[in-house]
Amino acid sequence: MKRIVFRADGSSKLGMGHIVRCLALAKYIARECSWEIVFYSKDDPTGVKAIQNAGFPVFTIPSYISDAEAERAFINFILSNPFDVVINDVGPTTTDYVLAIKEKGVCLVTLDDEGVGAPLADAVICCYPVARPNPNGYYGSKYALLRNDFLFFNNKTKVIPMTPKNILVTTGGADVDNLTQKILDALLLAQWSEDVYVVLGPAVPEDYKKTIMRSTKDDLKIKLLCDVSKMAELMFNSDMAVFCGGTTRFELAATGTPSIALCYNEKQNRRVKDFCKSGCCLNLGIGKEVSRKRLAAAISDLSANYHKRLEMSTAGKRAVDGRGVERAVKIIKCACGG
Repeated sequence: MKRIVFRADGSSKLGMGHIVRCLALAKYIARECSWEIVFYSKDDPTGVKAIQNAGFPVFTIPSYISDAEAERAFINFILSNPFDVVINDVGPTTTDYVLAIKEKGVCLVTLDDEGVGAPLADAVICCYPVARPNPNGYYGSKYALLRNDFLFFNNKTKVIPMTPKNILVTTGGADVDNLTQKILDALLLAQWSEDVYVVLGPAVPEDYKKTIMRSTKDDLKIKLLCDVSKMAELMFNSDMAVFCGGTTRFELAATGTPSIALCYNEKQNRRVKDFCKSGCCLNLGIGKEVSRKRLAAAISDLSANYHKRLEMSTAGKRAVDGRGVERAVKIIKCACGG
């Protein structure tokens, strides 16, 4: 039986996308391969709790140490423990980091890695295209690492109503720029009168949740949802969505949900903008720079355009079929000899 270690971090500042997709991959490997799996992560309670709740052991390092210190600590961990495979979801990788792991005879697979060390890894799995792909790389939304329930709902027929009866608001695990409130303000400007499903992730502070409910409780029909366990089902049952975050774009596409994107940073903006070329969502750019008025207009326009929403739904399911984890595991098994 092979031993595999995932290197990933998650926190209120960083977000939870890396942890979430590594857990999706880990659960599939545990079910299909029966390999021994552990995680190695900075000790932020939000990320560590998510890993532990999924049933995987996690070794931790202090969250305050620098990336370079964390890199050295992980290399020492690898050198002193017998692992067959490392799945790296912190990056970009350096040459020294990759060589140190490879010299131990460990198979290294990196995720979304554009670092100088990437060409030296056994495989690179990346959910977006890059300008200079590596020969050992696998690129594009077909490699989006989603939980198994997204495959289930991708295979179900989604009905797009002439007029939306609800809208989903989801800003990732942390909502680092407090964009949920901006989206709700925009819905007020758009005179939205239907249900609003507001998802707040595990890293969102409790006082922020209370503030959101107080500010809009008399004006919008909000259903506040925290730590949602059936996110794929919720997305599938949503008529449209406004979202922030990286992995969320693939989840909404897989469930055929027409959506409007806001981004947290320029790197994410470039990737989401490229993904939107598939026709499955509308990207407005950096969320903190988008005005409430512009967002309200986009919500109103998409709500009123049935044919656009239908096209988005079809394009989304075509772009992301929910089989990214399955493909990734085949790559990992091939890279490490089985």
